Amino acid sequence: MKINLDDTDIFVKDVFEAVKVAKCLKETGRCDLFRGQIESYPLVPGFFRSNTNQETEINRLNKFAGWIESIPELKSFHGNVDQITAVAQHYGMKTHFLDFTRNPEIAGFFASDGDKREDIKYSTIVCANQEVFTKSWAGIKYKDSGILTRIVDIDIRNLWRLHSQDGVFIDVRIPPDTLEAFSFFRHIYFPYTVQYDLVSDDKIYPLEKSHLEILIDEYFYLEFWENEMKEQTKNYDVVIDFSQSKEVFGRANAFVSNALPNHHPSWNIEHIEEWLKEPNEQYQHIFSGISITIVINRNLSIRELANYIKGVIHDILSTNSEYRAKKLGWNIIDQDGKLVTVDKRQLEILDDDTYPQIECGQYVSILWEGLRRLPYSDDQIAKCIANYIVFGIFDEIGISDLLGEHTGVEFTTGTSINSGYVSDESFLTCLRPDFMDLLIDEERVKITNSEIKLYNILMILSDPRSLFEFTSFVDLFVQQIIPIQALYKRENDVIIFSPVRLEIFGLL
Repeated sequence: MKINLDDTDIFVKDVFEAVKVAKCLKETGRCDLFRGQIESYPLVPGFFRSNTNQETEINRLNKFAGWIESIPELKSFHGNVDQITAVAQHYGMKTHFLDFTRNPEIAGFFASDGDKREDIKYSTIVCANQEVFTKSWAGIKYKDSGILTRIVDIDIRNLWRLHSQDGVFIDVRIPPDTLEAFSFFRHIYFPYTVQYDLVSDDKIYPLEKSHLEILIDEYFYLEFWENEMKEQTKNYDVVIDFSQSKEVFGRANAFVSNALPNHHPSWNIEHIEEWLKEPNEQYQHIFSGISITIVINRNLSIRELANYIKGVIHDILSTNSEYRAKKLGWNIIDQDGKLVTVDKRQLEILDDDTYPQIECGQYVSILWEGLRRLPYSDDQIAKCIANYIVFGIFDEIGISDLLGEHTGVEFTTGTSINSGYVSDESFLTCLRPDFMDLLIDEERVKITNSEIKLYNILMILSDPRSLFEFTSFVDLFVQQIIPIQALYKRENDVIIFSPVRLEIFGLL
């Protein structure tokens, strides 16, 4: 079939030929922006589609923007509407942005990514020329309507989905026929028949999570539980929301001042500012191609094995400082050469009362990505990963061996909740040095004479900034709490990696 690249509508036999044509349009300078659609529907952003409740979406977007503005670690987004909207768009919120890409193969993926439906006659790749589009719309005004449409071409810090998809947006505030009339789009049509398998899902939706995306997981965890709470109110007459309780941080009458203690000076901004910094990583720059292999020696005791693994990891990190900026592969293998597996608790228990298994190295990779950007020392990261591997292999036996007497704790950032165990002894060493002096006599005696000191302390104070000395608590958090979170991670759980994000730390 002869194809004229100057035609507005081009018909081809399948998605593979459509991508070839799109590449030709790019190579000849005719087009440089592409959008793949499994159906040739009008170009209408999600916010303006007929099934959208705009009031609901506005509230959702405003709430998301307010959350971003509240996070010091996302400072580059503060006050930047385009960047916040772009992040929301990439995470499924309905905005006035339309997704485009500079890569025809990415457009081919989206033009074929979906279940086959008999009612779909044609898929399409929409092609545009950024310079032509901009010039065409530059002189078009309609009364005082403000922006009609524009291209939003921005590099968004740590939004790896945008990086991997080579993404660009078109901001659309006008009907689709008006947009088509002045944008000089070309459309490549083809029967919706097969998946475009030259681009993998992992390329479109990276498995690796950036600093931004780890924090965004917390936000959507909050959305999930808020929706769960709404469902509960339909089924029960009374639903208690403890987050609204004034008692959630502790009991003021347990303290000499008859008020909860002020934050300990070790949590002042000058001590925690490194934890609030926002990195800037481009997705394509994080790959190292390096894999670290750790062999599990079953002849060692649990403590010996933990120390051995810690030593191996520490030596690797301390001699290769550039590794902290890279994604690393992790292979945890037994002496017989088989990959070590751990329980995959996101899935249902099998008929034999065991969990499905997942490679231990996959969870180590999750830990590595969450830890490496934060100002933990190499030694702390090595201990965290070593403890997780031992906990994963030996479960409760490993936890008891490394932690001794331990207690379940729960903690929240205000947007996500998780739980773990802490060594009772380690917990007490993390308390602010003047803690006992702050208590009334009755409470001091009660704690001193009790065999469950940790329990009694957390019953009267659960604000980590008022309770702990920061540097000691960091050590406890990374060695014990983070690996336990990974060990018992369920489907909707979000691992909390930064201790400065905690608002409440209490009993499980």
